[in-house]
Amino acid sequence: MRLIGATEGQKKVGTFAAWLLTQEIETKIETADDGKVEIWVKEEDHFKTALSQYEEFLKNPDDPKYSSAVGQASQILREREKKRREIQNKQMKVTRSSGGMGTPTGPMTKTVMILCLLVAIVTNFNLDETQREQGANRALQFVAVDQPQSLELVEAYQNDRDSLSLRLASIQRGEIWRLVTPIFIHYGFIHFIFNMLWFLQFGRMIEGRYGTIWMAILVVAIAILSNFAQGVAPARMGGSPPYFPSGILISSFGGLSGVVFGLFGFIVVKQYSDPRSGFFLPQMTVVILLGYMVFCMLPVAVPLVGQVANWCHVIGFLVGVVMAYLKY
Repeated sequence: MRLIGATEGQKKVGTFAAWLLTQEIETKIETADDGKVEIWVKEEDHFKTALSQYEEFLKNPDDPKYSSAVGQASQILREREKKRREIQNKQMKVTRSSGGMGTPTGPMTKTVMILCLLVAIVTNFNLDETQREQGANRALQFVAVDQPQSLELVEAYQNDRDSLSLRLASIQRGEIWRLVTPIFIHYGFIHFIFNMLWFLQFGRMIEGRYGTIWMAILVVAIAILSNFAQGVAPARMGGSPPYFPSGILISSFGGLSGVVFGLFGFIVVKQYSDPRSGFFLPQMTVVILLGYMVFCMLPVAVPLVGQVANWCHVIGFLVGVVMAYLKY
């Protein structure tokens, strides 16, 4: 900063400072030890111009142009403050929506994760394959029909695993919850941890930005459509038909990954189409998840990652994309 002058009269100096502000010259006013009011120019490049203006001001401080500049200067300061607040709000929104460590976890995100954890504990993460048609798995699977109805169905449809009547047997009996509940079933620690980490990040972002109700709608819609697609798709195309162990007609797929890919699709669309969302995913994250989704559909993926519910992934992702366009 450079001092351009010191004089008596706070009001007059303030009027002159307002005039300089309208000329895009910023100043700072201070009171010296001797009681005089000093006026400093903040930018070195403006010093000569400000000094010349100051000398002109001293010759005629009552010139109306100085007093009339006060209102204009006040408007400039208000606009600057407004822009500053807008930038601050955007920064806060991005921080909240980006799913950082300081971002609170919403009730819907917490509830889904707690339910997944409880089911994982009760089922021992499905590490024992002989128990997969019992207990919580039997209660939550897409299809689960006990004897004697199971025997009647299998006989009536000649054990055709692609028969929609077999695949929708539980739904047709009014057990509508099975369209959603497979998302709580997981197969092994890695499957569980993978889904929980991504769901936590994406859930924080979406629920923090759009609220719990919209998050619930999104999760349920993705779950229903992705589970339905996986449950009815032909076996030769990667679907999950029911099988018939120990007299029970039951399907065997589950996991939160369909919902995870749905939330991912929602965020990607919003990130690139709606700057107001405040969403941000690094490009590498987008590439990795899209690459993983495509990789799991290749035959070489089965020996490496096992059987994957690809219909859940793809349909979940597409549902998330569509929901992003519907949400404004």
